[in-house]
This record gives sequence, C-alpha cells and structure tokens, in this order.
Amino acid sequence: FLSLSSFLPMRPKKKLPASLQPFSDLIVAGSIDDSYDVQLLLAEGSMGKVYSAKLKSDPDQIHAIKVVHCAIVSPQDDGADELAELCAEVRILRAVAKCEWVTKLHGAYYANDKLSIVMELADGGGLGDLLEGLKRPLTEEEARLVALGMVRGLASLHKMGVIHRDIKSDNVLVTSHGHVKLTDFGVAYHRSTGFGLGSAQVLAKDHLLVGSPYWIAPEVVSVRPGRPYDAKVDMWSTGITLIELVEGRPPRYDLDPMHVMAAIVEEDAPTLTTPSAFSDDFVAFVTACLEKHAASRPTSKEALKSKLFTSGSTDFAPIAAMTLEFQEACKALLPQPRQVTEMEKEALKDRLARKFGQRPGTEVLNVEVVERAQTMYREKVRERNDQQLLEEAVKPSASGKSKATKLLGLDDQVRASLGLTDSDSVAVRTDNAKSKRFGEGLFKSDRYKKN
Repeated sequence: FLSLSSFLPMRPKKKLPASLQPFSDLIVAGSIDDSYDVQLLLAEGSMGKVYSAKLKSDPDQIHAIKVVHCAIVSPQDDGADELAELCAEVRILRAVAKCEWVTKLHGAYYANDKLSIVMELADGGGLGDLLEGLKRPLTEEEARLVALGMVRGLASLHKMGVIHRDIKSDNVLVTSHGHVKLTDFGVAYHRSTGFGLGSAQVLAKDHLLVGSPYWIAPEVVSVRPGRPYDAKVDMWSTGITLIELVEGRPPRYDLDPMHVMAAIVEEDAPTLTTPSAFSDDFVAFVTACLEKHAASRPTSKEALKSKLFTSGSTDFAPIAAMTLEFQEACKALLPQPRQVTEMEKEALKDRLARKFGQRPGTEVLNVEVVERAQTMYREKVRERNDQQLLEEAVKPSASGKSKATKLLGLDDQVRASLGLTDSDSVAVRTDNAKSKRFGEGLFKSDRYKKN
C-alpha cells in the first residue's frame, strides 16, 4: 500500500546561499527557532546580538546564541569578508572543541539572512562586566586564579596552533562554578592550516595588525610583511589584562587608541602602579608577560611553570564567590518594594476613575495591585539579572504604554496570581505607563569610552 505521503509534494530541502557554500560543513540551513526558544538579550555589538536560549528538547540546557543579520553578498563585495570572518570563528571553535577553557560550540544555523552561532553560556559573565558591577578591582588571589585559567586555555590553544590575538577582560568569561572560559575568536588564527576565513584570507595572516589597542603586543603594532609574530602576543595581552583586573583599568587608558599604540612601541613596557601591594611572584609574572621583546617573553607552556601557579592553590572557589558577589551587587541597585501609603492609594483611584469612569473592576484596582505587579517584575529582573531587560523597561512603546508590564507579561498565569480580570489588566498597563522607571541609569557605563 502507498501511504498518503507518497502523493504529497516533497518539501524542498533548505539550501545555503552561494556565498556560504564554502562553509556548508559548518552551518545548517534552517532556523534556530526549530531547536531553541530564544529568551533574553545578553549583549549587543556592532555585528550582532547575543541571546540566551533554551534547547527545546531539553529546557534545562541554556545556551548563548550570537545572531548576526547579514545581507548575503557575493565574495567580491565588502560584506563577504565580515561573513567569512564569522564562519572562520565557527571553524576555529569547532577545531578547539576539546579545550575545556574555551566556550563550547553547539552549532551554527542560517535562515532569513541571519547567521546564528550557538555556544556554551558562561553564566558568570565577562570579566569586564564583573569589574564594573563589583565597583572594585579583583584581589590578587582572584586575579591569580583567573590568570591560571587563562594561561591553561592559551597553552591548550597554542598547542593546537591557534593564536587568539584579542585577549582582554571582555573576552574572558567565568561561570558560577568558577570556571574560566576564553571567548570571541573572531580574529583568531590557526597557524597550521591558516583557516579559515574564506574571502577574508587576509585576516588569517600572522603579519597583520589585529586586536584591541590597549591590550595589543608591541610586535603586532610594528608588524611588517616578512616579520610574523607568534603566540607570545597572547601572553602580552594576558599581562595587560592582569593589570586591568587588579587596578580596574588597563595601562594608558587615558590615551586615545592611536596614541596608545604609539606608546606601546616607543615607551617602556607598562608595570603595576604599586608593585609593593602585590606578592613578588605576581609582580614577576606580570613583568615577564610584558617583556617588550617577544624572544624574552615566556610561552604559555612555560608560564604554567611559574611560581605564581605552582606554589598557589588551584581551587577556583574564589572565582565562584566573586560571581555571586557580582550578582548580589546588581540586585542591590534595583528599586526595592516599599509600603504604599493610603494617600497614594486614593490618588491612584482618582486617576483611574477620571480615565476610565466607574467601570466595573476599575475601583478595586489600586496601588496595592500595581505594587504587587511591580514587585513581581523586580523579582524577575533579579532572577534573570539581565541588562537589556532593565533598559527595555524604561523605554515607552509605540503605543505609549510602559514596556515594564509587557516584559512582566500579564498573561493568564500572572493575571491569575494577581487576582486580576481582563479589565483590571488593561488598567494596570495604563497606570504602569506613569509608574516608576525601573532600573533607569543602571549599567550605563563610560568605561574606556575611547576604545
């Protein structure tokens, strides 16, 4: 017997556009929505956004998804280089999948001009955000353990022939368990294969100036054709990052990027501002990393044998405690629930009556109900600890209504928990448009404006 499917037209198999065909072994043609429920916006950059997302087949699995809206162009067009750079990052992440100190790649998808890269979510965040949120530099022990994780990761990468080329605090993540993870391999280089930047092969060269100005090594700034640099550039950046972690800012942060790069080449190597505040082993390690002549600088393998690491603890519990402190610091910045006065209740009733008249259900909707909705919203913010959620809450929507209620999501479950009817929820939305602006000004930063 023939099944019904035998008479139905076959759905055409999804294909990648021509400019992505060279990366067909890396990217699946299909929407990320088929496999993941996208949750919260975690970060936003010039080339795309990063979201958290739950795996539909296992909701306990939460990953990070980098989504890039890219108009697919021919390889002759400028946009192809950026696209190829992203695909190169995917290729390198797949090549270093066995390295436990690197954010793990879970897959890549393309659909509707969007490239989605699925990666492991480091729930503790980036070190740059931690520095800003903690409002203090790291202790020597915290920085030492971070450095140990970084150098272990770099030693593994360098053994595989991969140079990161953009080590800095923002590209070092931590988990709530204290694990250190290197991320952002957009300008990384695989020495043994030179892969894999497609039409952007120029970025694969080891004689190009790439990286972030404040953390870049002298030999990268002064690089010339025929004078390639090696993996020791990552050790220089590690030294700069350590100074940033214990002092709160990288050296020469007051200079603009062009002057910084000139100073890196022309001036002496930077040092800790107050070396006496740190142990001899810590100072010696930072000094070794910041040797201007790469030949005198240790490799990552040699760095692991330094006294800073061999004589200290390898228990990463202080890093886990640091992430918890960061989360608590963020909670403390949120508006706290307060007792509502009778005067405020009456004032709200008057406003609602003037706006809606004596409509059934309106009179019972007073400040207590609104305050309960606000409290639930704050709790959601605390649980998710998400910067974008706070920023979106203070922006009015096109209709003029507050997005706080929209983000709270006054769906059936929430309305039921508040004891509201449909008419009540409408009134809540209207009143929230005039309510407190949750989290206004939170996480706004001028850190390294010139970078």
